[in-house]
Amino acid sequence: GQDHLTTLVTMNNLAVALSDAGQNDRAVPVYEAALKLMRVKLGPDHRETLVTTNNLAFALQRSRRLDKAIPLFEEALKLMRATLGPDHSDTLTALKN
Repeated sequence: GQDHLTTLVTMNNLAVALSDAGQNDRAVPVYEAALKLMRVKLGPDHRETLVTTNNLAFALQRSRRLDKAIPLFEEALKLMRATLGPDHSDTLTALKN
């Protein structure tokens, strides 16, 4: 189904591939759709939701849409520190970004 964990992770992975291919205009809507479903299905502090939040922020940064990227980076980092801990590899990636 559209909100199954495997589907949601696959959506994130597709968006990562699009972004890596320099197609951020195609990646951002996929990230946004995945994130919307993840927040409802998994919750805002689930690891997959947090990773997708950070990935969307990174794609927005690449698209020079910093007004949208920065708040998402801040949200992801705050929740990752609280949920995963300050030394978790995902938290450190969010901090770097």
